[in-house]
Amino acid sequence: MSSNQILNSGIDVYLLSAIYYLSITAIVIFALLTYLLRLNVWPTPDKPRRSLFFSIFGNVWLAVNLFLAVYLSLIKPESLFFTNVMWKVVAVLLLLIGVLVSLWAWILFKTLKRVFGMEMNVLITVGPYKYVRHPQYFSVMLVTIALAMFLNTLQLLLFAVATTVSFYIVALMEERKLEELFGQEYREYRERTPMFIPLLKIRWRRK
Repeated sequence: MSSNQILNSGIDVYLLSAIYYLSITAIVIFALLTYLLRLNVWPTPDKPRRSLFFSIFGNVWLAVNLFLAVYLSLIKPESLFFTNVMWKVVAVLLLLIGVLVSLWAWILFKTLKRVFGMEMNVLITVGPYKYVRHPQYFSVMLVTIALAMFLNTLQLLLFAVATTVSFYIVALMEERKLEELFGQEYREYRERTPMFIPLLKIRWRRK
């Protein structure tokens, strides 16, 4: 069965594209509004189940939109400029780094007998958290950027951008909660540890 036959027998590609673009835009707006309105949605040691809800929500969103991005990239690709073989090599390296960082963080949580970090009553500063404050978000960002470079399509690039912006906003919300929970201990940790990229420390001045 050809691609055209698949499209004719299923959902119209333009409708699918509209749903996809609306979805990746909506998640950024949702994250931004949640941050600006200072909604208390993050788990605490006494309410750890919030972690499970938001983890499932986030993972479902990632999986569905990643599938749509890849599908649209294969069916109706909007090509970019990542055509040189060098970009493919860089993409593979970023993908490997992202997977390894995520695996490292997962092993750490298994060692601590936890699935998430926000439900803990101690601040995690070991393992990958010694080098970046949000290794799991960092790994997902790397993977999405790597996929966009490897498949060289606008659909995946927009997915990577939406994921990066959303996770950055989520990280800011998470840090606000962590500062409430751990106070000076977290402020000192934030001061010496970059948010996402190792060896890159961006200092934000709070008024």
